[in-house]
Amino acid sequence: MKIIARIILLSQLIVLPLLLQGQAQNNSIFSRFGIGDLYPQAFSSTAGMGFAASGYFSESQTNTLNPASYGYLKKTSFDVGLNAKYYDLSTDNSSFRNWTGSFDYLSIAFPLFNNINRALSPIERNYNLGMAFSLQQYSKVGYNITTTEVIDGVGQIERNFTGFGGTTKFLWGNSFQYKGLAAGFNLGYIFGRINYEKNVFFVDYLNPFNNLFNTSYSIRGFQFDGGLMYTHVLNKKAVEADNLVQENSLTAGIHYSSNSNANTSETSNEVTFLNAPNSNNVVDEIRTVQDSAGQMTIPGSLGFGLSYKYGRKWGAAISYATSPWSQYTNDVEPPLAMNLNDIGSLNLGFYYIPKYNSISNFLSRINYKAGFYTRTEPASFSDNQVSNTGFTFGLGMPFIYQRKSSIADINIALGRKKAADILVENYMELRFGFSFNDDEWFLTRKYN
Repeated sequence: MKIIARIILLSQLIVLPLLLQGQAQNNSIFSRFGIGDLYPQAFSSTAGMGFAASGYFSESQTNTLNPASYGYLKKTSFDVGLNAKYYDLSTDNSSFRNWTGSFDYLSIAFPLFNNINRALSPIERNYNLGMAFSLQQYSKVGYNITTTEVIDGVGQIERNFTGFGGTTKFLWGNSFQYKGLAAGFNLGYIFGRINYEKNVFFVDYLNPFNNLFNTSYSIRGFQFDGGLMYTHVLNKKAVEADNLVQENSLTAGIHYSSNSNANTSETSNEVTFLNAPNSNNVVDEIRTVQDSAGQMTIPGSLGFGLSYKYGRKWGAAISYATSPWSQYTNDVEPPLAMNLNDIGSLNLGFYYIPKYNSISNFLSRINYKAGFYTRTEPASFSDNQVSNTGFTFGLGMPFIYQRKSSIADINIALGRKKAADILVENYMELRFGFSFNDDEWFLTRKYN
């Protein structure tokens, strides 16, 4: 019965992100470039710590950014994440405010050796295996922009640019951990569909012939991720002498993602139509393309980081990552899609748990987090590359679900995207994550 319940729960969680993705609304001019706004690939466990996940692992929560982290898992973890965002975008002569929200990720990760069996077994194993499956948002396109201009002899022209869609990444990961060293990999599949549309309206004419340009293309490609982690216990002798002493450890991590040479399939239409009452018929098809095959290069990334843990009391992490988006190519080239820039990000984070094993005081068991990040984005406006800087705060709240200890994460990011003073976006982003833990997977039951 437990297995059936888990399958039902997992199927419901798979449907949930697809519904949320279809309902999400967005209006970000920055998503007009490349494949859209790039999502952080770190989960909510580190979102409150400035997304500093390159050298960080948890024994009960998933970190797909560095696949080596699966080897440190001691419990099965079902992870689901959602986000909501409020932003204020301003230009030289206008401003726009809105709320948006979407699905972040759905994941399951588990150790292949049950930790209870290991504790009861007379055979000591100093190695572990971990595995993960994850469905997570990779990029998102969503904008609706209108511009006007007056041309001599033609009059006022209004242009409307819209785009929507994005990409999702499904991955299967494995990790091997031996003593302090762990190595892992993800085999990922990036897929999705992106739509671009431009309308040209001749405002000063009665019943004018207006123009519509529409491009839609699908994306399908594989990506490989690899990662290493090494953990050094600083008080190893004290831990060996007294098993009540908690480990103080330093972890270094590095991860790499390959370029994805994806296939695309394009459908495009360019038409002229009569804008008149009771008439919206196509008058002339200028260009039509149906299922035209092409290629796209989605750049990979390289990142590394350090984390320090003082027992289960507090910890800190720092990471840096870079990605060569100047190597991005796309046979289906919508306006302003090319000439992107290499990007880099610096992430810092800290957490503190007053008393993790407190029975009477729930507030003492909460994981309090804070962090900072600064990164560049692929897009540029008037030769000014977009920067993105923000502060994060988070709460990791333990709770009991079916007699299992699990975690609910609430994180907030306060940040600013800007390209000099041409475009400035101030935003507040909320991220909600839930990690449901189970320590009975692969449990070998013994009867006397």
